[in-house]
Amino acid sequence: MMAYLIVAHHQPEHLARLIRAMDHENNCFFIHIDQGVAIEPFEAAVPRQANIVFLRDRVPVRWGELSVVLAVLKLLRRAVGSNRAFKYYTLLSGSDYPIKDRREIHARLQASSRQFIRIDRKLVGEPRNEHFRFIERLPPGTYFGDLIPYHGSMYWSLTAGCVHFILAFLNENPGFIDLHQHVFAPDEIFFHSIVKASPFAEAIVHDFERGTCADDLHHANHYIDWAGRRQRENLTLDERDLQDLLASEALFARKFHQERSRRLLDLIDEHVHHFPGGYQTVPLLSPVTPLGKENLS
Repeated sequence: MMAYLIVAHHQPEHLARLIRAMDHENNCFFIHIDQGVAIEPFEAAVPRQANIVFLRDRVPVRWGELSVVLAVLKLLRRAVGSNRAFKYYTLLSGSDYPIKDRREIHARLQASSRQFIRIDRKLVGEPRNEHFRFIERLPPGTYFGDLIPYHGSMYWSLTAGCVHFILAFLNENPGFIDLHQHVFAPDEIFFHSIVKASPFAEAIVHDFERGTCADDLHHANHYIDWAGRRQRENLTLDERDLQDLLASEALFARKFHQERSRRLLDLIDEHVHHFPGGYQTVPLLSPVTPLGKENLS
C-alpha cells in the first residue's frame, strides 16, 4: 500500500481532482488543510470514503516557516499511526497533479527501494552560495551535533523504513525540530539533512554529491520548472507544457491552478488517465478496509 500526504490551503476542486486521478485500491490519502482556512469546502469537494483522512489537528501554515514541517510531521505520524503496511510515503501539495497513470505510479513505487528525494547542495563547509542565507540565523556553532545541513526540493517519496528512521530520530532528538525555528524554508532542509545522515543515504535518487541531479526539471518524483523555461505566473503550468510533461520521467508535476490550468488538466486526463468524458465521470475505485473513525475526525 502507498500513503499520500497532502498539504493544501486552497483549490478544493483541484484537491478532489487530484485524489480522483490517484484513487487506487492500494492508496490512502492523509490531508492537512491549513488551519487558517475553512476545512468545510474541502470536505464537501472530496468524497467521504475509507481511504481519505482529513486531519483535525491542524496548524496555521506560513510559507518559509517551521509550520510547514509541523504539518508534514502531523501527516506522517497520522499515517504511520494507522498501522497499515505502507511501502512508500509520498508528500504532495494541493497544487500537484499526477502526470503518469495511477497504476503505473503504483507499479513503479512497488518495484523500487530508492529514496525519492532531491538534494542539491550542502549549506556549510563549502564556498557560500545564495542558499546559505537559509541558515544564517542559526545560533553560532554546529548545525545539530554531527549533522550537516543539506538543501533540496520539498516534495519526496520515502520508504517506510526511512520514515520510521526519521520519526525515531525526532523522538530521540526533539531539539532538532525546535532548531528549525531559526531556519528559512526548513521544509527544504529538515528531512534532507536527516536522510543524508541515515543508513538510507546511498539510496537517494537525486543527490548532487553523486552527480545524479543532471535534470533541472526532475525533482525526486516531481516535474518543477524552477528555471522558467517559458514565461509563467508563479510556476503555474498551462497547455503549452503538455509535451514536456508527457515526455518527463517524473510521476507528478506542479503547480496547477484549477482555473488557469484547466485546459492542461483536461489534456492530461485525456492522454494519461484516459478519463472519457472528463474526470468527474470516473467512479472512485477504493474498496479498502476502513481506516476507522479517525477518517471522519
